[in-house]
Amino acid sequence: EEDLGQYNKSEPIFWASGASLFIRSTVFHEAKGFDEYFFAHQEEIDLCWRMSLVGYRVRSVPQSVVWHEGGASLAEGSLLKVYYNHRNALITLLRNRSAAPLIALLPLRLALEAAAMLYYLAGGKEGMARAAQVARAFIDVLRRLPETLRQRREIQRARIVSDRELFRNAPFSIFLSRRPAQPLARASQ
Repeated sequence: EEDLGQYNKSEPIFWASGASLFIRSTVFHEAKGFDEYFFAHQEEIDLCWRMSLVGYRVRSVPQSVVWHEGGASLAEGSLLKVYYNHRNALITLLRNRSAAPLIALLPLRLALEAAAMLYYLAGGKEGMARAAQVARAFIDVLRRLPETLRQRREIQRARIVSDRELFRNAPFSIFLSRRPAQPLARASQ
């Protein structure tokens, strides 16, 4: 993407990469930090989503400079990376999305998981190994479902920001009703 200055202004964002996330320790602890079960991949998305649900804002800071060794935890192409990405994305969705949108989105998400498996299966032996990781992720999500639902109840009880407010400027937000926006309750600078 060509740099035309489009990212020179601090803006609200949904999540910040864990490699460049600065957060007050009080907010981190209030939000119960990173979920250790995630190990890697999606943990910062889950944390930022939970923070947003209780009224904190996540912002970009264009003046910051971050050097990040990508793939240091799990190398590009790692089968574990496939596993964690699929497993943790499903858990994040199950824990954080409100009930009605979750019920509407879950069939689509599961169809995308199935499509990913089919795509991988077309990739020969390596693709079959990747498809197996998607299946493993799904099985582990099912095994962990009681704990995920317990966490979901806790997260949803603490929620003060609706999905409508949280996603009002997201792609496909045209499908949300256009009620006047309510400001988020808290700002963490």
